[in-house]
Amino acid sequence: MFEIRRLAAAEVAERRAEFVALLREAVESGGCLGFLLPVDEDKLERYWNGVAREMEAGERELLAAIEHGHVVGTMQIAYEKAESVRHRADLQKLMVHTAEQRRGIARALMVDALERMPALGLLMYTITTLHEGPAEALVRSLLFNRYGVMPHYGLTPDGRLHDASLHYISRPVVEE
Repeated sequence: MFEIRRLAAAEVAERRAEFVALLREAVESGGCLGFLLPVDEDKLERYWNGVAREMEAGERELLAAIEHGHVVGTMQIAYEKAESVRHRADLQKLMVHTAEQRRGIARALMVDALERMPALGLLMYTITTLHEGPAEALVRSLLFNRYGVMPHYGLTPDGRLHDASLHYISRPVVEE
């Protein structure tokens, strides 16, 4: 059985090969994660180096699903940098190894992030998904609200334009 853990920046360096392999597989299997085919290994390395730097700076968290000592899925919580919006964060790069999909790993990563909201001082999460894709079905099942569809938002790994659905979830504000 897998467990969900919040990783430290040093663990990104220690497990870099696992993270690079996971992201490469996700993109090669059609995941819209900001990379195009053919996947450039140097770009993946630079990407994870940047994630570690942002984690060290307190701008990002990395949640990982670990099973038998190996990373089987990840998701990131990216904090807003502007002072006026630090009550919200963006959920990014939700990915699960293809051989491990359909086991509830993505849902467990999302639920863990939702449970962390109060402790992180957050009132809202946003997430962007491929319009009408599997991730959209997941976030909608977790009661995220779709607030729009943006046409031609980005490119799929094979270079086709895709639409994106924009979602948010918020927790009640308690006035003191």
